[in-house]
Amino acid sequence: MRKPNAAPFIHCEDTVNTLYSDILVSLLPLVIISIVQNGLRVLFISTLSMLAGWLAQCAGNFVKGRGFSAGLQPAITGLILALLCPVTVPWWLPALGSVFSVVIIDVVMNEFYENLFSPPVIGWLFMLSIAPGKMDTYPMVGFFNSFPIFKSEFSFATSQSIAQSLQLKIKPQFDMVQILTGRVPGGMGTTCIIVMAAVMVFLFYRRAVAWQVTMSMIFAAAVIAVIFNRTGSGALYSILCEISASSYMFAAIFIAGNVTLSPKTSIGRVIYGVVIAVIVMSLRYKGITEYAVIFSHIVANWISVLCDQVALLILTGKAKSLKGHAGRENYGRLLS
Repeated sequence: MRKPNAAPFIHCEDTVNTLYSDILVSLLPLVIISIVQNGLRVLFISTLSMLAGWLAQCAGNFVKGRGFSAGLQPAITGLILALLCPVTVPWWLPALGSVFSVVIIDVVMNEFYENLFSPPVIGWLFMLSIAPGKMDTYPMVGFFNSFPIFKSEFSFATSQSIAQSLQLKIKPQFDMVQILTGRVPGGMGTTCIIVMAAVMVFLFYRRAVAWQVTMSMIFAAAVIAVIFNRTGSGALYSILCEISASSYMFAAIFIAGNVTLSPKTSIGRVIYGVVIAVIVMSLRYKGITEYAVIFSHIVANWISVLCDQVALLILTGKAKSLKGHAGRENYGRLLS
């Protein structure tokens, strides 16, 4: 009888530190590429967001009697949120989103609920909710842009993102080389497919993300992109547009691939990734762009344990209660 995959599960502090160290290292190339394209403003916003998340975690731990300290996770959350933003967002917005996500997930919610929500998703939703105009306005793409480092209010030439063009039923103005190399409007660290692909392979090798989730998300979106081509161009171009739009590939790697929130079984993870892809693509075809990825992850987090139940039903013919993730046993009882 086949059993649920045994790794990568987190058992000790050393494993946690290694996991988050790998993720942090894998994010650095995306930061460097963004600095080359957009200047030192990227470094300032990213550093501030990381620091804000880390300090919020320290304060939350102090309030809960854990001492004034924090690991890498809140800093990584802050960096992910910064990279999801256009470089032209107010410098304080990713920092505020980072603080909000850490406070809501780790301080306000107890251990049962914190495993049902992803901090980056909560922070991303918060930023889009309070400043939608800032989050979906993108500057023209180029190399060595000179955006002010500290100033928030400044004028700049704007450009439509791939997601915005597809929403308007217009073929994006970018060729495949531009899409692959990240020379398209979008989150400042989420557009370069080539670098993200290399980073993805590294994380798969290090077992730092749930590769079944990431690959099933990308593959399912690719299949839908071929069947329901919105670009009016070739199949490969349609695939590249869909997986790069609205930070989809970035989210598939760094958010959906989170090993602590994804299902425990391999088949469950595949189901999980496919569910996210189907929800995202369905919402896109209904005209929803920026919120599609966020909403799909929220839904998927809540049905994560159900994906495992379905997987075990497929493998054994009988659904069983799953243990291992904090709070999952109780949550499984709620679904049964």
